[in-house]
Amino acid sequence: MKMLVLLLASWLVLAQSAAAAPHDEQPPPPPSDDLSQTEITDEIPLGFPEQEAFPEQIEIDLPLLIHGEPQFTPRARKPHCSGSSPCTRRRPLFKLDEFPPARPSLNNLGRICAAGRKKVSYGPWNLPQSGFSHLVRQGDALNRVEAGLDECCQLPLSEKLPCGTSVWLDVLEQFCDAEFSAKTKPYSCCKLEGPARQGCFEDAAPYPKYNFPGAERGRSGEAPQRLPELPFPPGRPASANLGNICALRQSRPAYPTSVFPRSGFGWYLRQAQALNRLESGFKKCCQTQDLGCARRAWEKSLTQFCKEDLSVKTRHHPCCKLDEDEDRFACFAVQAPYPDYDQVVRLVSLAEITPSLLEQLCGPVTLLTKQRYIPALVKNITGPCCNLLGDERTLCATEAKSDFIATLCGPRRRSWTDPKDCCSRADAEALDDCFNLNYLASIPLAGEGRPLRPTRPAV
Repeated sequence: MKMLVLLLASWLVLAQSAAAAPHDEQPPPPPSDDLSQTEITDEIPLGFPEQEAFPEQIEIDLPLLIHGEPQFTPRARKPHCSGSSPCTRRRPLFKLDEFPPARPSLNNLGRICAAGRKKVSYGPWNLPQSGFSHLVRQGDALNRVEAGLDECCQLPLSEKLPCGTSVWLDVLEQFCDAEFSAKTKPYSCCKLEGPARQGCFEDAAPYPKYNFPGAERGRSGEAPQRLPELPFPPGRPASANLGNICALRQSRPAYPTSVFPRSGFGWYLRQAQALNRLESGFKKCCQTQDLGCARRAWEKSLTQFCKEDLSVKTRHHPCCKLDEDEDRFACFAVQAPYPDYDQVVRLVSLAEITPSLLEQLCGPVTLLTKQRYIPALVKNITGPCCNLLGDERTLCATEAKSDFIATLCGPRRRSWTDPKDCCSRADAEALDDCFNLNYLASIPLAGEGRPLRPTRPAV
């Protein structure tokens, strides 16, 4: 009986404990792998100063100077500033001064094609080489517009404006393609399409009349010279011009591509390389005066030129756009500026002895006249006189010329024919005048070609 009472008492105690547990018992601690965070209500002073909010835009002065002044990349150290060496920093450039180029029109076409117009030229010499690729793209677009317009200005008047407009549209379309291919923010006009984009570029052009101030300034502040004109495309070899191809080959200039600009003028470089390849081919063909060999060298050189020209995204030569080889060759033949390969031939007058004439005669030249006494006259002048300078050289040449004419009409009279009967003049002055008018007024010669070393172009 006592045992039963004890069991009942224990059961009552347990029941009371279970009823009180929800109010007093805390939940068990979480397992060690539970990484949940609990909120801390007490504030703990960490000792950090209160941070100011960053402004939406920050202007940073970088030592970036354009047009021949000292340049620094965006990561360069700022120059030390002192009283003797003041700082010359300016804000970073987001647009070149001349960009975008104006659209060619009847109002500015005359200025665009005017001789001596200042033209923009951008490259490694006046652009930062890292961190500002948007300026490089703008400079490249300006260079290609100038190069294309320069070609258009060589066309007949009725074709200049359509050509210039096409160049402008093509270059800016390629510029926008390049802008979108980069990860930076594209130029604002490129976000538009069609006529709206064109109108945006037209309105944004800072120099609608192409009157760029100081555009020809180069690395050292000197105005760069224009690249020499290339006789491209070369004429198609034929029986009529094979003589000049071979006889004047040494007089035609070479075009060492190592001295040309490395950016912005790929079209010029490709033409120069094509001419160099052709002359190398002619050297072999002229050993036997082989017309077929010369024709094959010409076709091979232009085929290679078109292959290189079509491999780039810039404006292609119109002849290379034709599909058939014969059509291309015919196009090149028609457009050749010197189909007779006589670009190095010039006419000089031996009637008046001048310092300029002697400068030519004392250099490497080839006389192309069939008159046998002309080379002898030139030799009599250059032999004793070219080592002299100034007025002494001119006086020597004048006397040598008069003495040679007197010899031709004296002891050497039977060695040549005198169709104008000049030797019948008794007076020495009348004798010289007759020779000057009838025999010495127009003498063809070819100057020996020398490697050209042009400076950076203005186009």
